[in-house]
Parts: sequence; C-alpha cells; structure tokens
Amino acid sequence: MPVARVKWITVVSETTKQKLLHHVSIDPEKVVVIPNVISQEFTYVPNNFNKIKPTILQVGTKYNKNLERTIEALNAIPCTLMIVGKLSDEQVKRLKRNNIEYINKIGLTDEQLREAYAESDIVTFVSLFEGFGMPILEANATGRPVVTSSCSSMPEVAGDAALLVNPLDVSEIRSAFLSLIENDVLREKLVVRGLENVKRFSNKAVAQMYLDLYKKM
Repeated sequence: MPVARVKWITVVSETTKQKLLHHVSIDPEKVVVIPNVISQEFTYVPNNFNKIKPTILQVGTKYNKNLERTIEALNAIPCTLMIVGKLSDEQVKRLKRNNIEYINKIGLTDEQLREAYAESDIVTFVSLFEGFGMPILEANATGRPVVTSSCSSMPEVAGDAALLVNPLDVSEIRSAFLSLIENDVLREKLVVRGLENVKRFSNKAVAQMYLDLYKKM
C-alpha cells in the first residue's frame, strides 16, 4: 500500500532498487537511487605503510561479511588482522588454525572506529552481499586502500577506488592483498582515487540529489 500511494521512493543503491522491484510490482521510474552520506568526521590521515607486517582492518563478523574466507586468504601472509565485531568460537578457531595474528575490537565508539581506520594499512570488505557498503567510503575518506567484492552494491560504492574480487574465491582475495602490499604505485593510486570517490557521497552532493527530486514534485 505505501509504495502504491507515494509519488517517489528513494533507495541507497541500484542493488536495493532491484531487490525492491523484485518483491513489489511498481513502475521502476518512481524508484530513485540516492546514496548514503559519508560522515564528515572521517578525514584523511597520512600513513607510513607497513610493508613488512601491515595491519588489515575487517569491519563486521556476521555471515555476509565473509570473514572466514578472508582468514583463509591471509594464511602465511605476515600481517595483523584487526577485526571489529564479536567473534564466534568457530572464527577464533579458524584464526588460530591459520596462524593469523589478530586484534578484536568490540563496542567501539564512533571516534574509536575512526581511530581503527587510521591505524590500519589496508581495509578489507569482501562481503557476500550489502545494501550499501559504508566501510568502503570510510576507508576511502581516511586514505586507506580497499579490497572489496565485485558483487551486490559494492562496485557501485567503490567505483574505481578499490580492488574488486570474487568474494567466493579465496585465491583471488589473497592475490589482491599481495598486490596492495607489494605494489606501491597501485596502493597510492587507489588512495588518490578513494579521496576523489568520497566526493560523490558528501553532504552537499547527496543533498543536491534530494533537492532535484523535490523540484520534480
């Protein structure tokens, strides 16, 4: 009933739009994609990349965050995996089985989360599915290279500012990590692209999209 009565519907990604259209029979033209906004609290933090033993940040531990395959991909790669979110017993066992040095952070404040991004060298977000994918932008804004998935909404959000991988392919995820660790030029290129990418999701840019829609009304 709500979608039938309203003039317009806004969704945060093309992926979300397609899911909505799959479940509800409505005119696709009335569904407008207007993305989420990146918080202005996330700002660029210079980083002296640790090539010997980088810190890799993983945000989220639920099923769709694909932590298990990330752990497998990091086997025998010297690093510290910083994980934000409560770990299951099975995830802890997998970390130990793959000899992954890790730090687990739970219940972070917004400020502490920003500090976690700043402390990292690489951000990994190889989720199986996402409605949007805010950690990609948070990493971009902080100036950290990102590995993310080539499916769901993540390519929309990342643009050309991340390495895209098949989240089901452990070897592909692993190759992306090694590329970022070993290739200084690639890493710096992604950082620059990331700082440009976040401009699409600024308060001003997104507010303009809503303003344009209001004018159509």
